[in-house]
Amino acid sequence: MKKVFAFIIFFVFCMINLSYSKKSLSLEKFKIQKISDTINYPWGMSLLDEKNILVTSKKGNIYFINLVNFYTKKIHKIIDTKPHGQGGLLDIMNLKINSTNYVFVCYVDKIDNDVVISRFKLNKLKLLNKKIIFKSGYKKQSSKHFGCRLINYKNTVLFSIGDRGYRDNSQNPNNYPGSIIQISHKGEKLGKKNKGWLEGIFSIGHRNPQGLIVLKEFDQIWSHEHGPKGGDEINVIYKGNNYGWPIVSHGEEYWGGKIGVGVSQKGFEDPVWKWIPSIAPSGIDYYKHSYFTELQGSLLIGSLKFKSLYAVKIINQKPISEFIVFKNKIGRIRDVLSHPKGYILLLNDEYEGGLYKMSKN
Repeated sequence: MKKVFAFIIFFVFCMINLSYSKKSLSLEKFKIQKISDTINYPWGMSLLDEKNILVTSKKGNIYFINLVNFYTKKIHKIIDTKPHGQGGLLDIMNLKINSTNYVFVCYVDKIDNDVVISRFKLNKLKLLNKKIIFKSGYKKQSSKHFGCRLINYKNTVLFSIGDRGYRDNSQNPNNYPGSIIQISHKGEKLGKKNKGWLEGIFSIGHRNPQGLIVLKEFDQIWSHEHGPKGGDEINVIYKGNNYGWPIVSHGEEYWGGKIGVGVSQKGFEDPVWKWIPSIAPSGIDYYKHSYFTELQGSLLIGSLKFKSLYAVKIINQKPISEFIVFKNKIGRIRDVLSHPKGYILLLNDEYEGGLYKMSKN
């Protein structure tokens, strides 16, 4: 009897998953409009409030955009960066700390090719009192896998650095590439859990994480990262854990062939979701609003490769299914943000790029 009951439960669960996986938003239900001036290769964004947002471009420019009248203004230039391969000015985060607005930016230094976090005070749309609060100290002239997503986590700054194109970095906790790192708002490197790890390293074994979010509903950190040929993955990030790259991977070499020892191994955290083939994920947000009911309770993830917006449904703190919300509407999707009013903001990784708004017709 117990086996029959268990089978029924399993069957119902599968039917729910199947029905969800076939859902898609009707094209008549939403529209996508460009709401900014043209921005060359925008990368990151952060809300100032419900009406205003900051957006970065890889060239080093920071833009202010009003979400009501779409007014766009360049307010700052990061002079110690320049676009180089996957590098340049990348993510941005606005935080109010003790009534003062601070802006944190992650970028690649044009002289040392190093990953840098700088902090500014924001006053009347001017970025003042620049302070470099972190440098990775890794200066090899690689042009890829910088990571560089920023989030605020329990009054600290959490950010990612990719393996910089040298995969062995990810299993070397004596350098910062291939890690997620935690520092204070002032730049102090926070305590280490594992002996032998550099101070500030939160987790290791990452290839190129370009999605990082705190899911407050679960009190968890979630991240996604690029795999090689196949093997893009979503992980739940715990302090002190090793996420396996390049010892374990669901991807393979670009020219074919196995990477590491397999897809799972004791001592390494397995992903909670994976993409084979790769979608080249970038940007992530959790959609909890009722504005788009089809998306409620889903992770929203941009795809660079397929120029798509993906929705990954979460039930009981686990991904169960996904569908493509739209494809080939605005080009390569670099970042995604759900607005408090329920509509969705998107950045496209294009020369004539910009900020887009997805809303109901």
